[in-house]
Amino acid sequence: MSDFTFDQKVLNATLYTNVWNFWFEDCSVGPVAPKQENLDRWLGSNISPGDQAVFDKLCAEKFSYALDTLKPSLYKLPSCASYSDEVAKAGAIAAPLYLEFSSNPSTSLSLVVLLDQLSRNIYRDKQKLPYYHFDLINRSLLRIMFANNYRPDLDPSIRTSISQRMWYYLPFMHSEHMEDHATFEELLESLRKDVEEAGGDEKAMAFMAYFLVYEKAHFDLIKKFGRYPYRNEGLGRTSTEEELELLKGPGFWKH
Repeated sequence: MSDFTFDQKVLNATLYTNVWNFWFEDCSVGPVAPKQENLDRWLGSNISPGDQAVFDKLCAEKFSYALDTLKPSLYKLPSCASYSDEVAKAGAIAAPLYLEFSSNPSTSLSLVVLLDQLSRNIYRDKQKLPYYHFDLINRSLLRIMFANNYRPDLDPSIRTSISQRMWYYLPFMHSEHMEDHATFEELLESLRKDVEEAGGDEKAMAFMAYFLVYEKAHFDLIKKFGRYPYRNEGLGRTSTEEELELLKGPGFWKH
């Protein structure tokens, strides 16, 4: 891992601008709720499997080349057996990308979206890549970001914009560590307060309240099972009988 150097011909201003323009195309800016059409596109809700496949293919066509330069055979990561182990190794994991990541808010947010969101679209059928590799890089970058008190999420251009700032925090909700969910809830509450103070309307505050409910549904699974059972099949994990019963019923993982 210490020998890894990112490809500056790929991870550069052009890529970050393209990620930003693609992901945030026609999205709301400021203390207002995200548009439903953006949420459907981002989260894959209220769209058909066929439309999801089309969007995933578009993501791959535009950005798989960038993630290819960060694949496990090149960007080799240490194994992390626990939350404390992951935190202890975050600096070493983040080091190859951190200076680039911390250069400005648009770069850091574009990298977060690339690693956390676009990886899920591109590798929907190879889930070990986003969950075990790109997520670990992303969380490590964010851990060091907060440890260094570098706060691009509080930049005036982003601070009260729900549709943009929230992406800095979602990697912690995607984590299977309970401690990361405590961090996520704190960060989400800080966003809620900033939106409220900036004059967020009823729809904006309702969205923030919904977001906390959505997080609680995630947290409850981690508290009960220690992991997200709906990931088991894709990650080659054996489900318990209780998890199998859960997966038969309704849940937020079923759009």
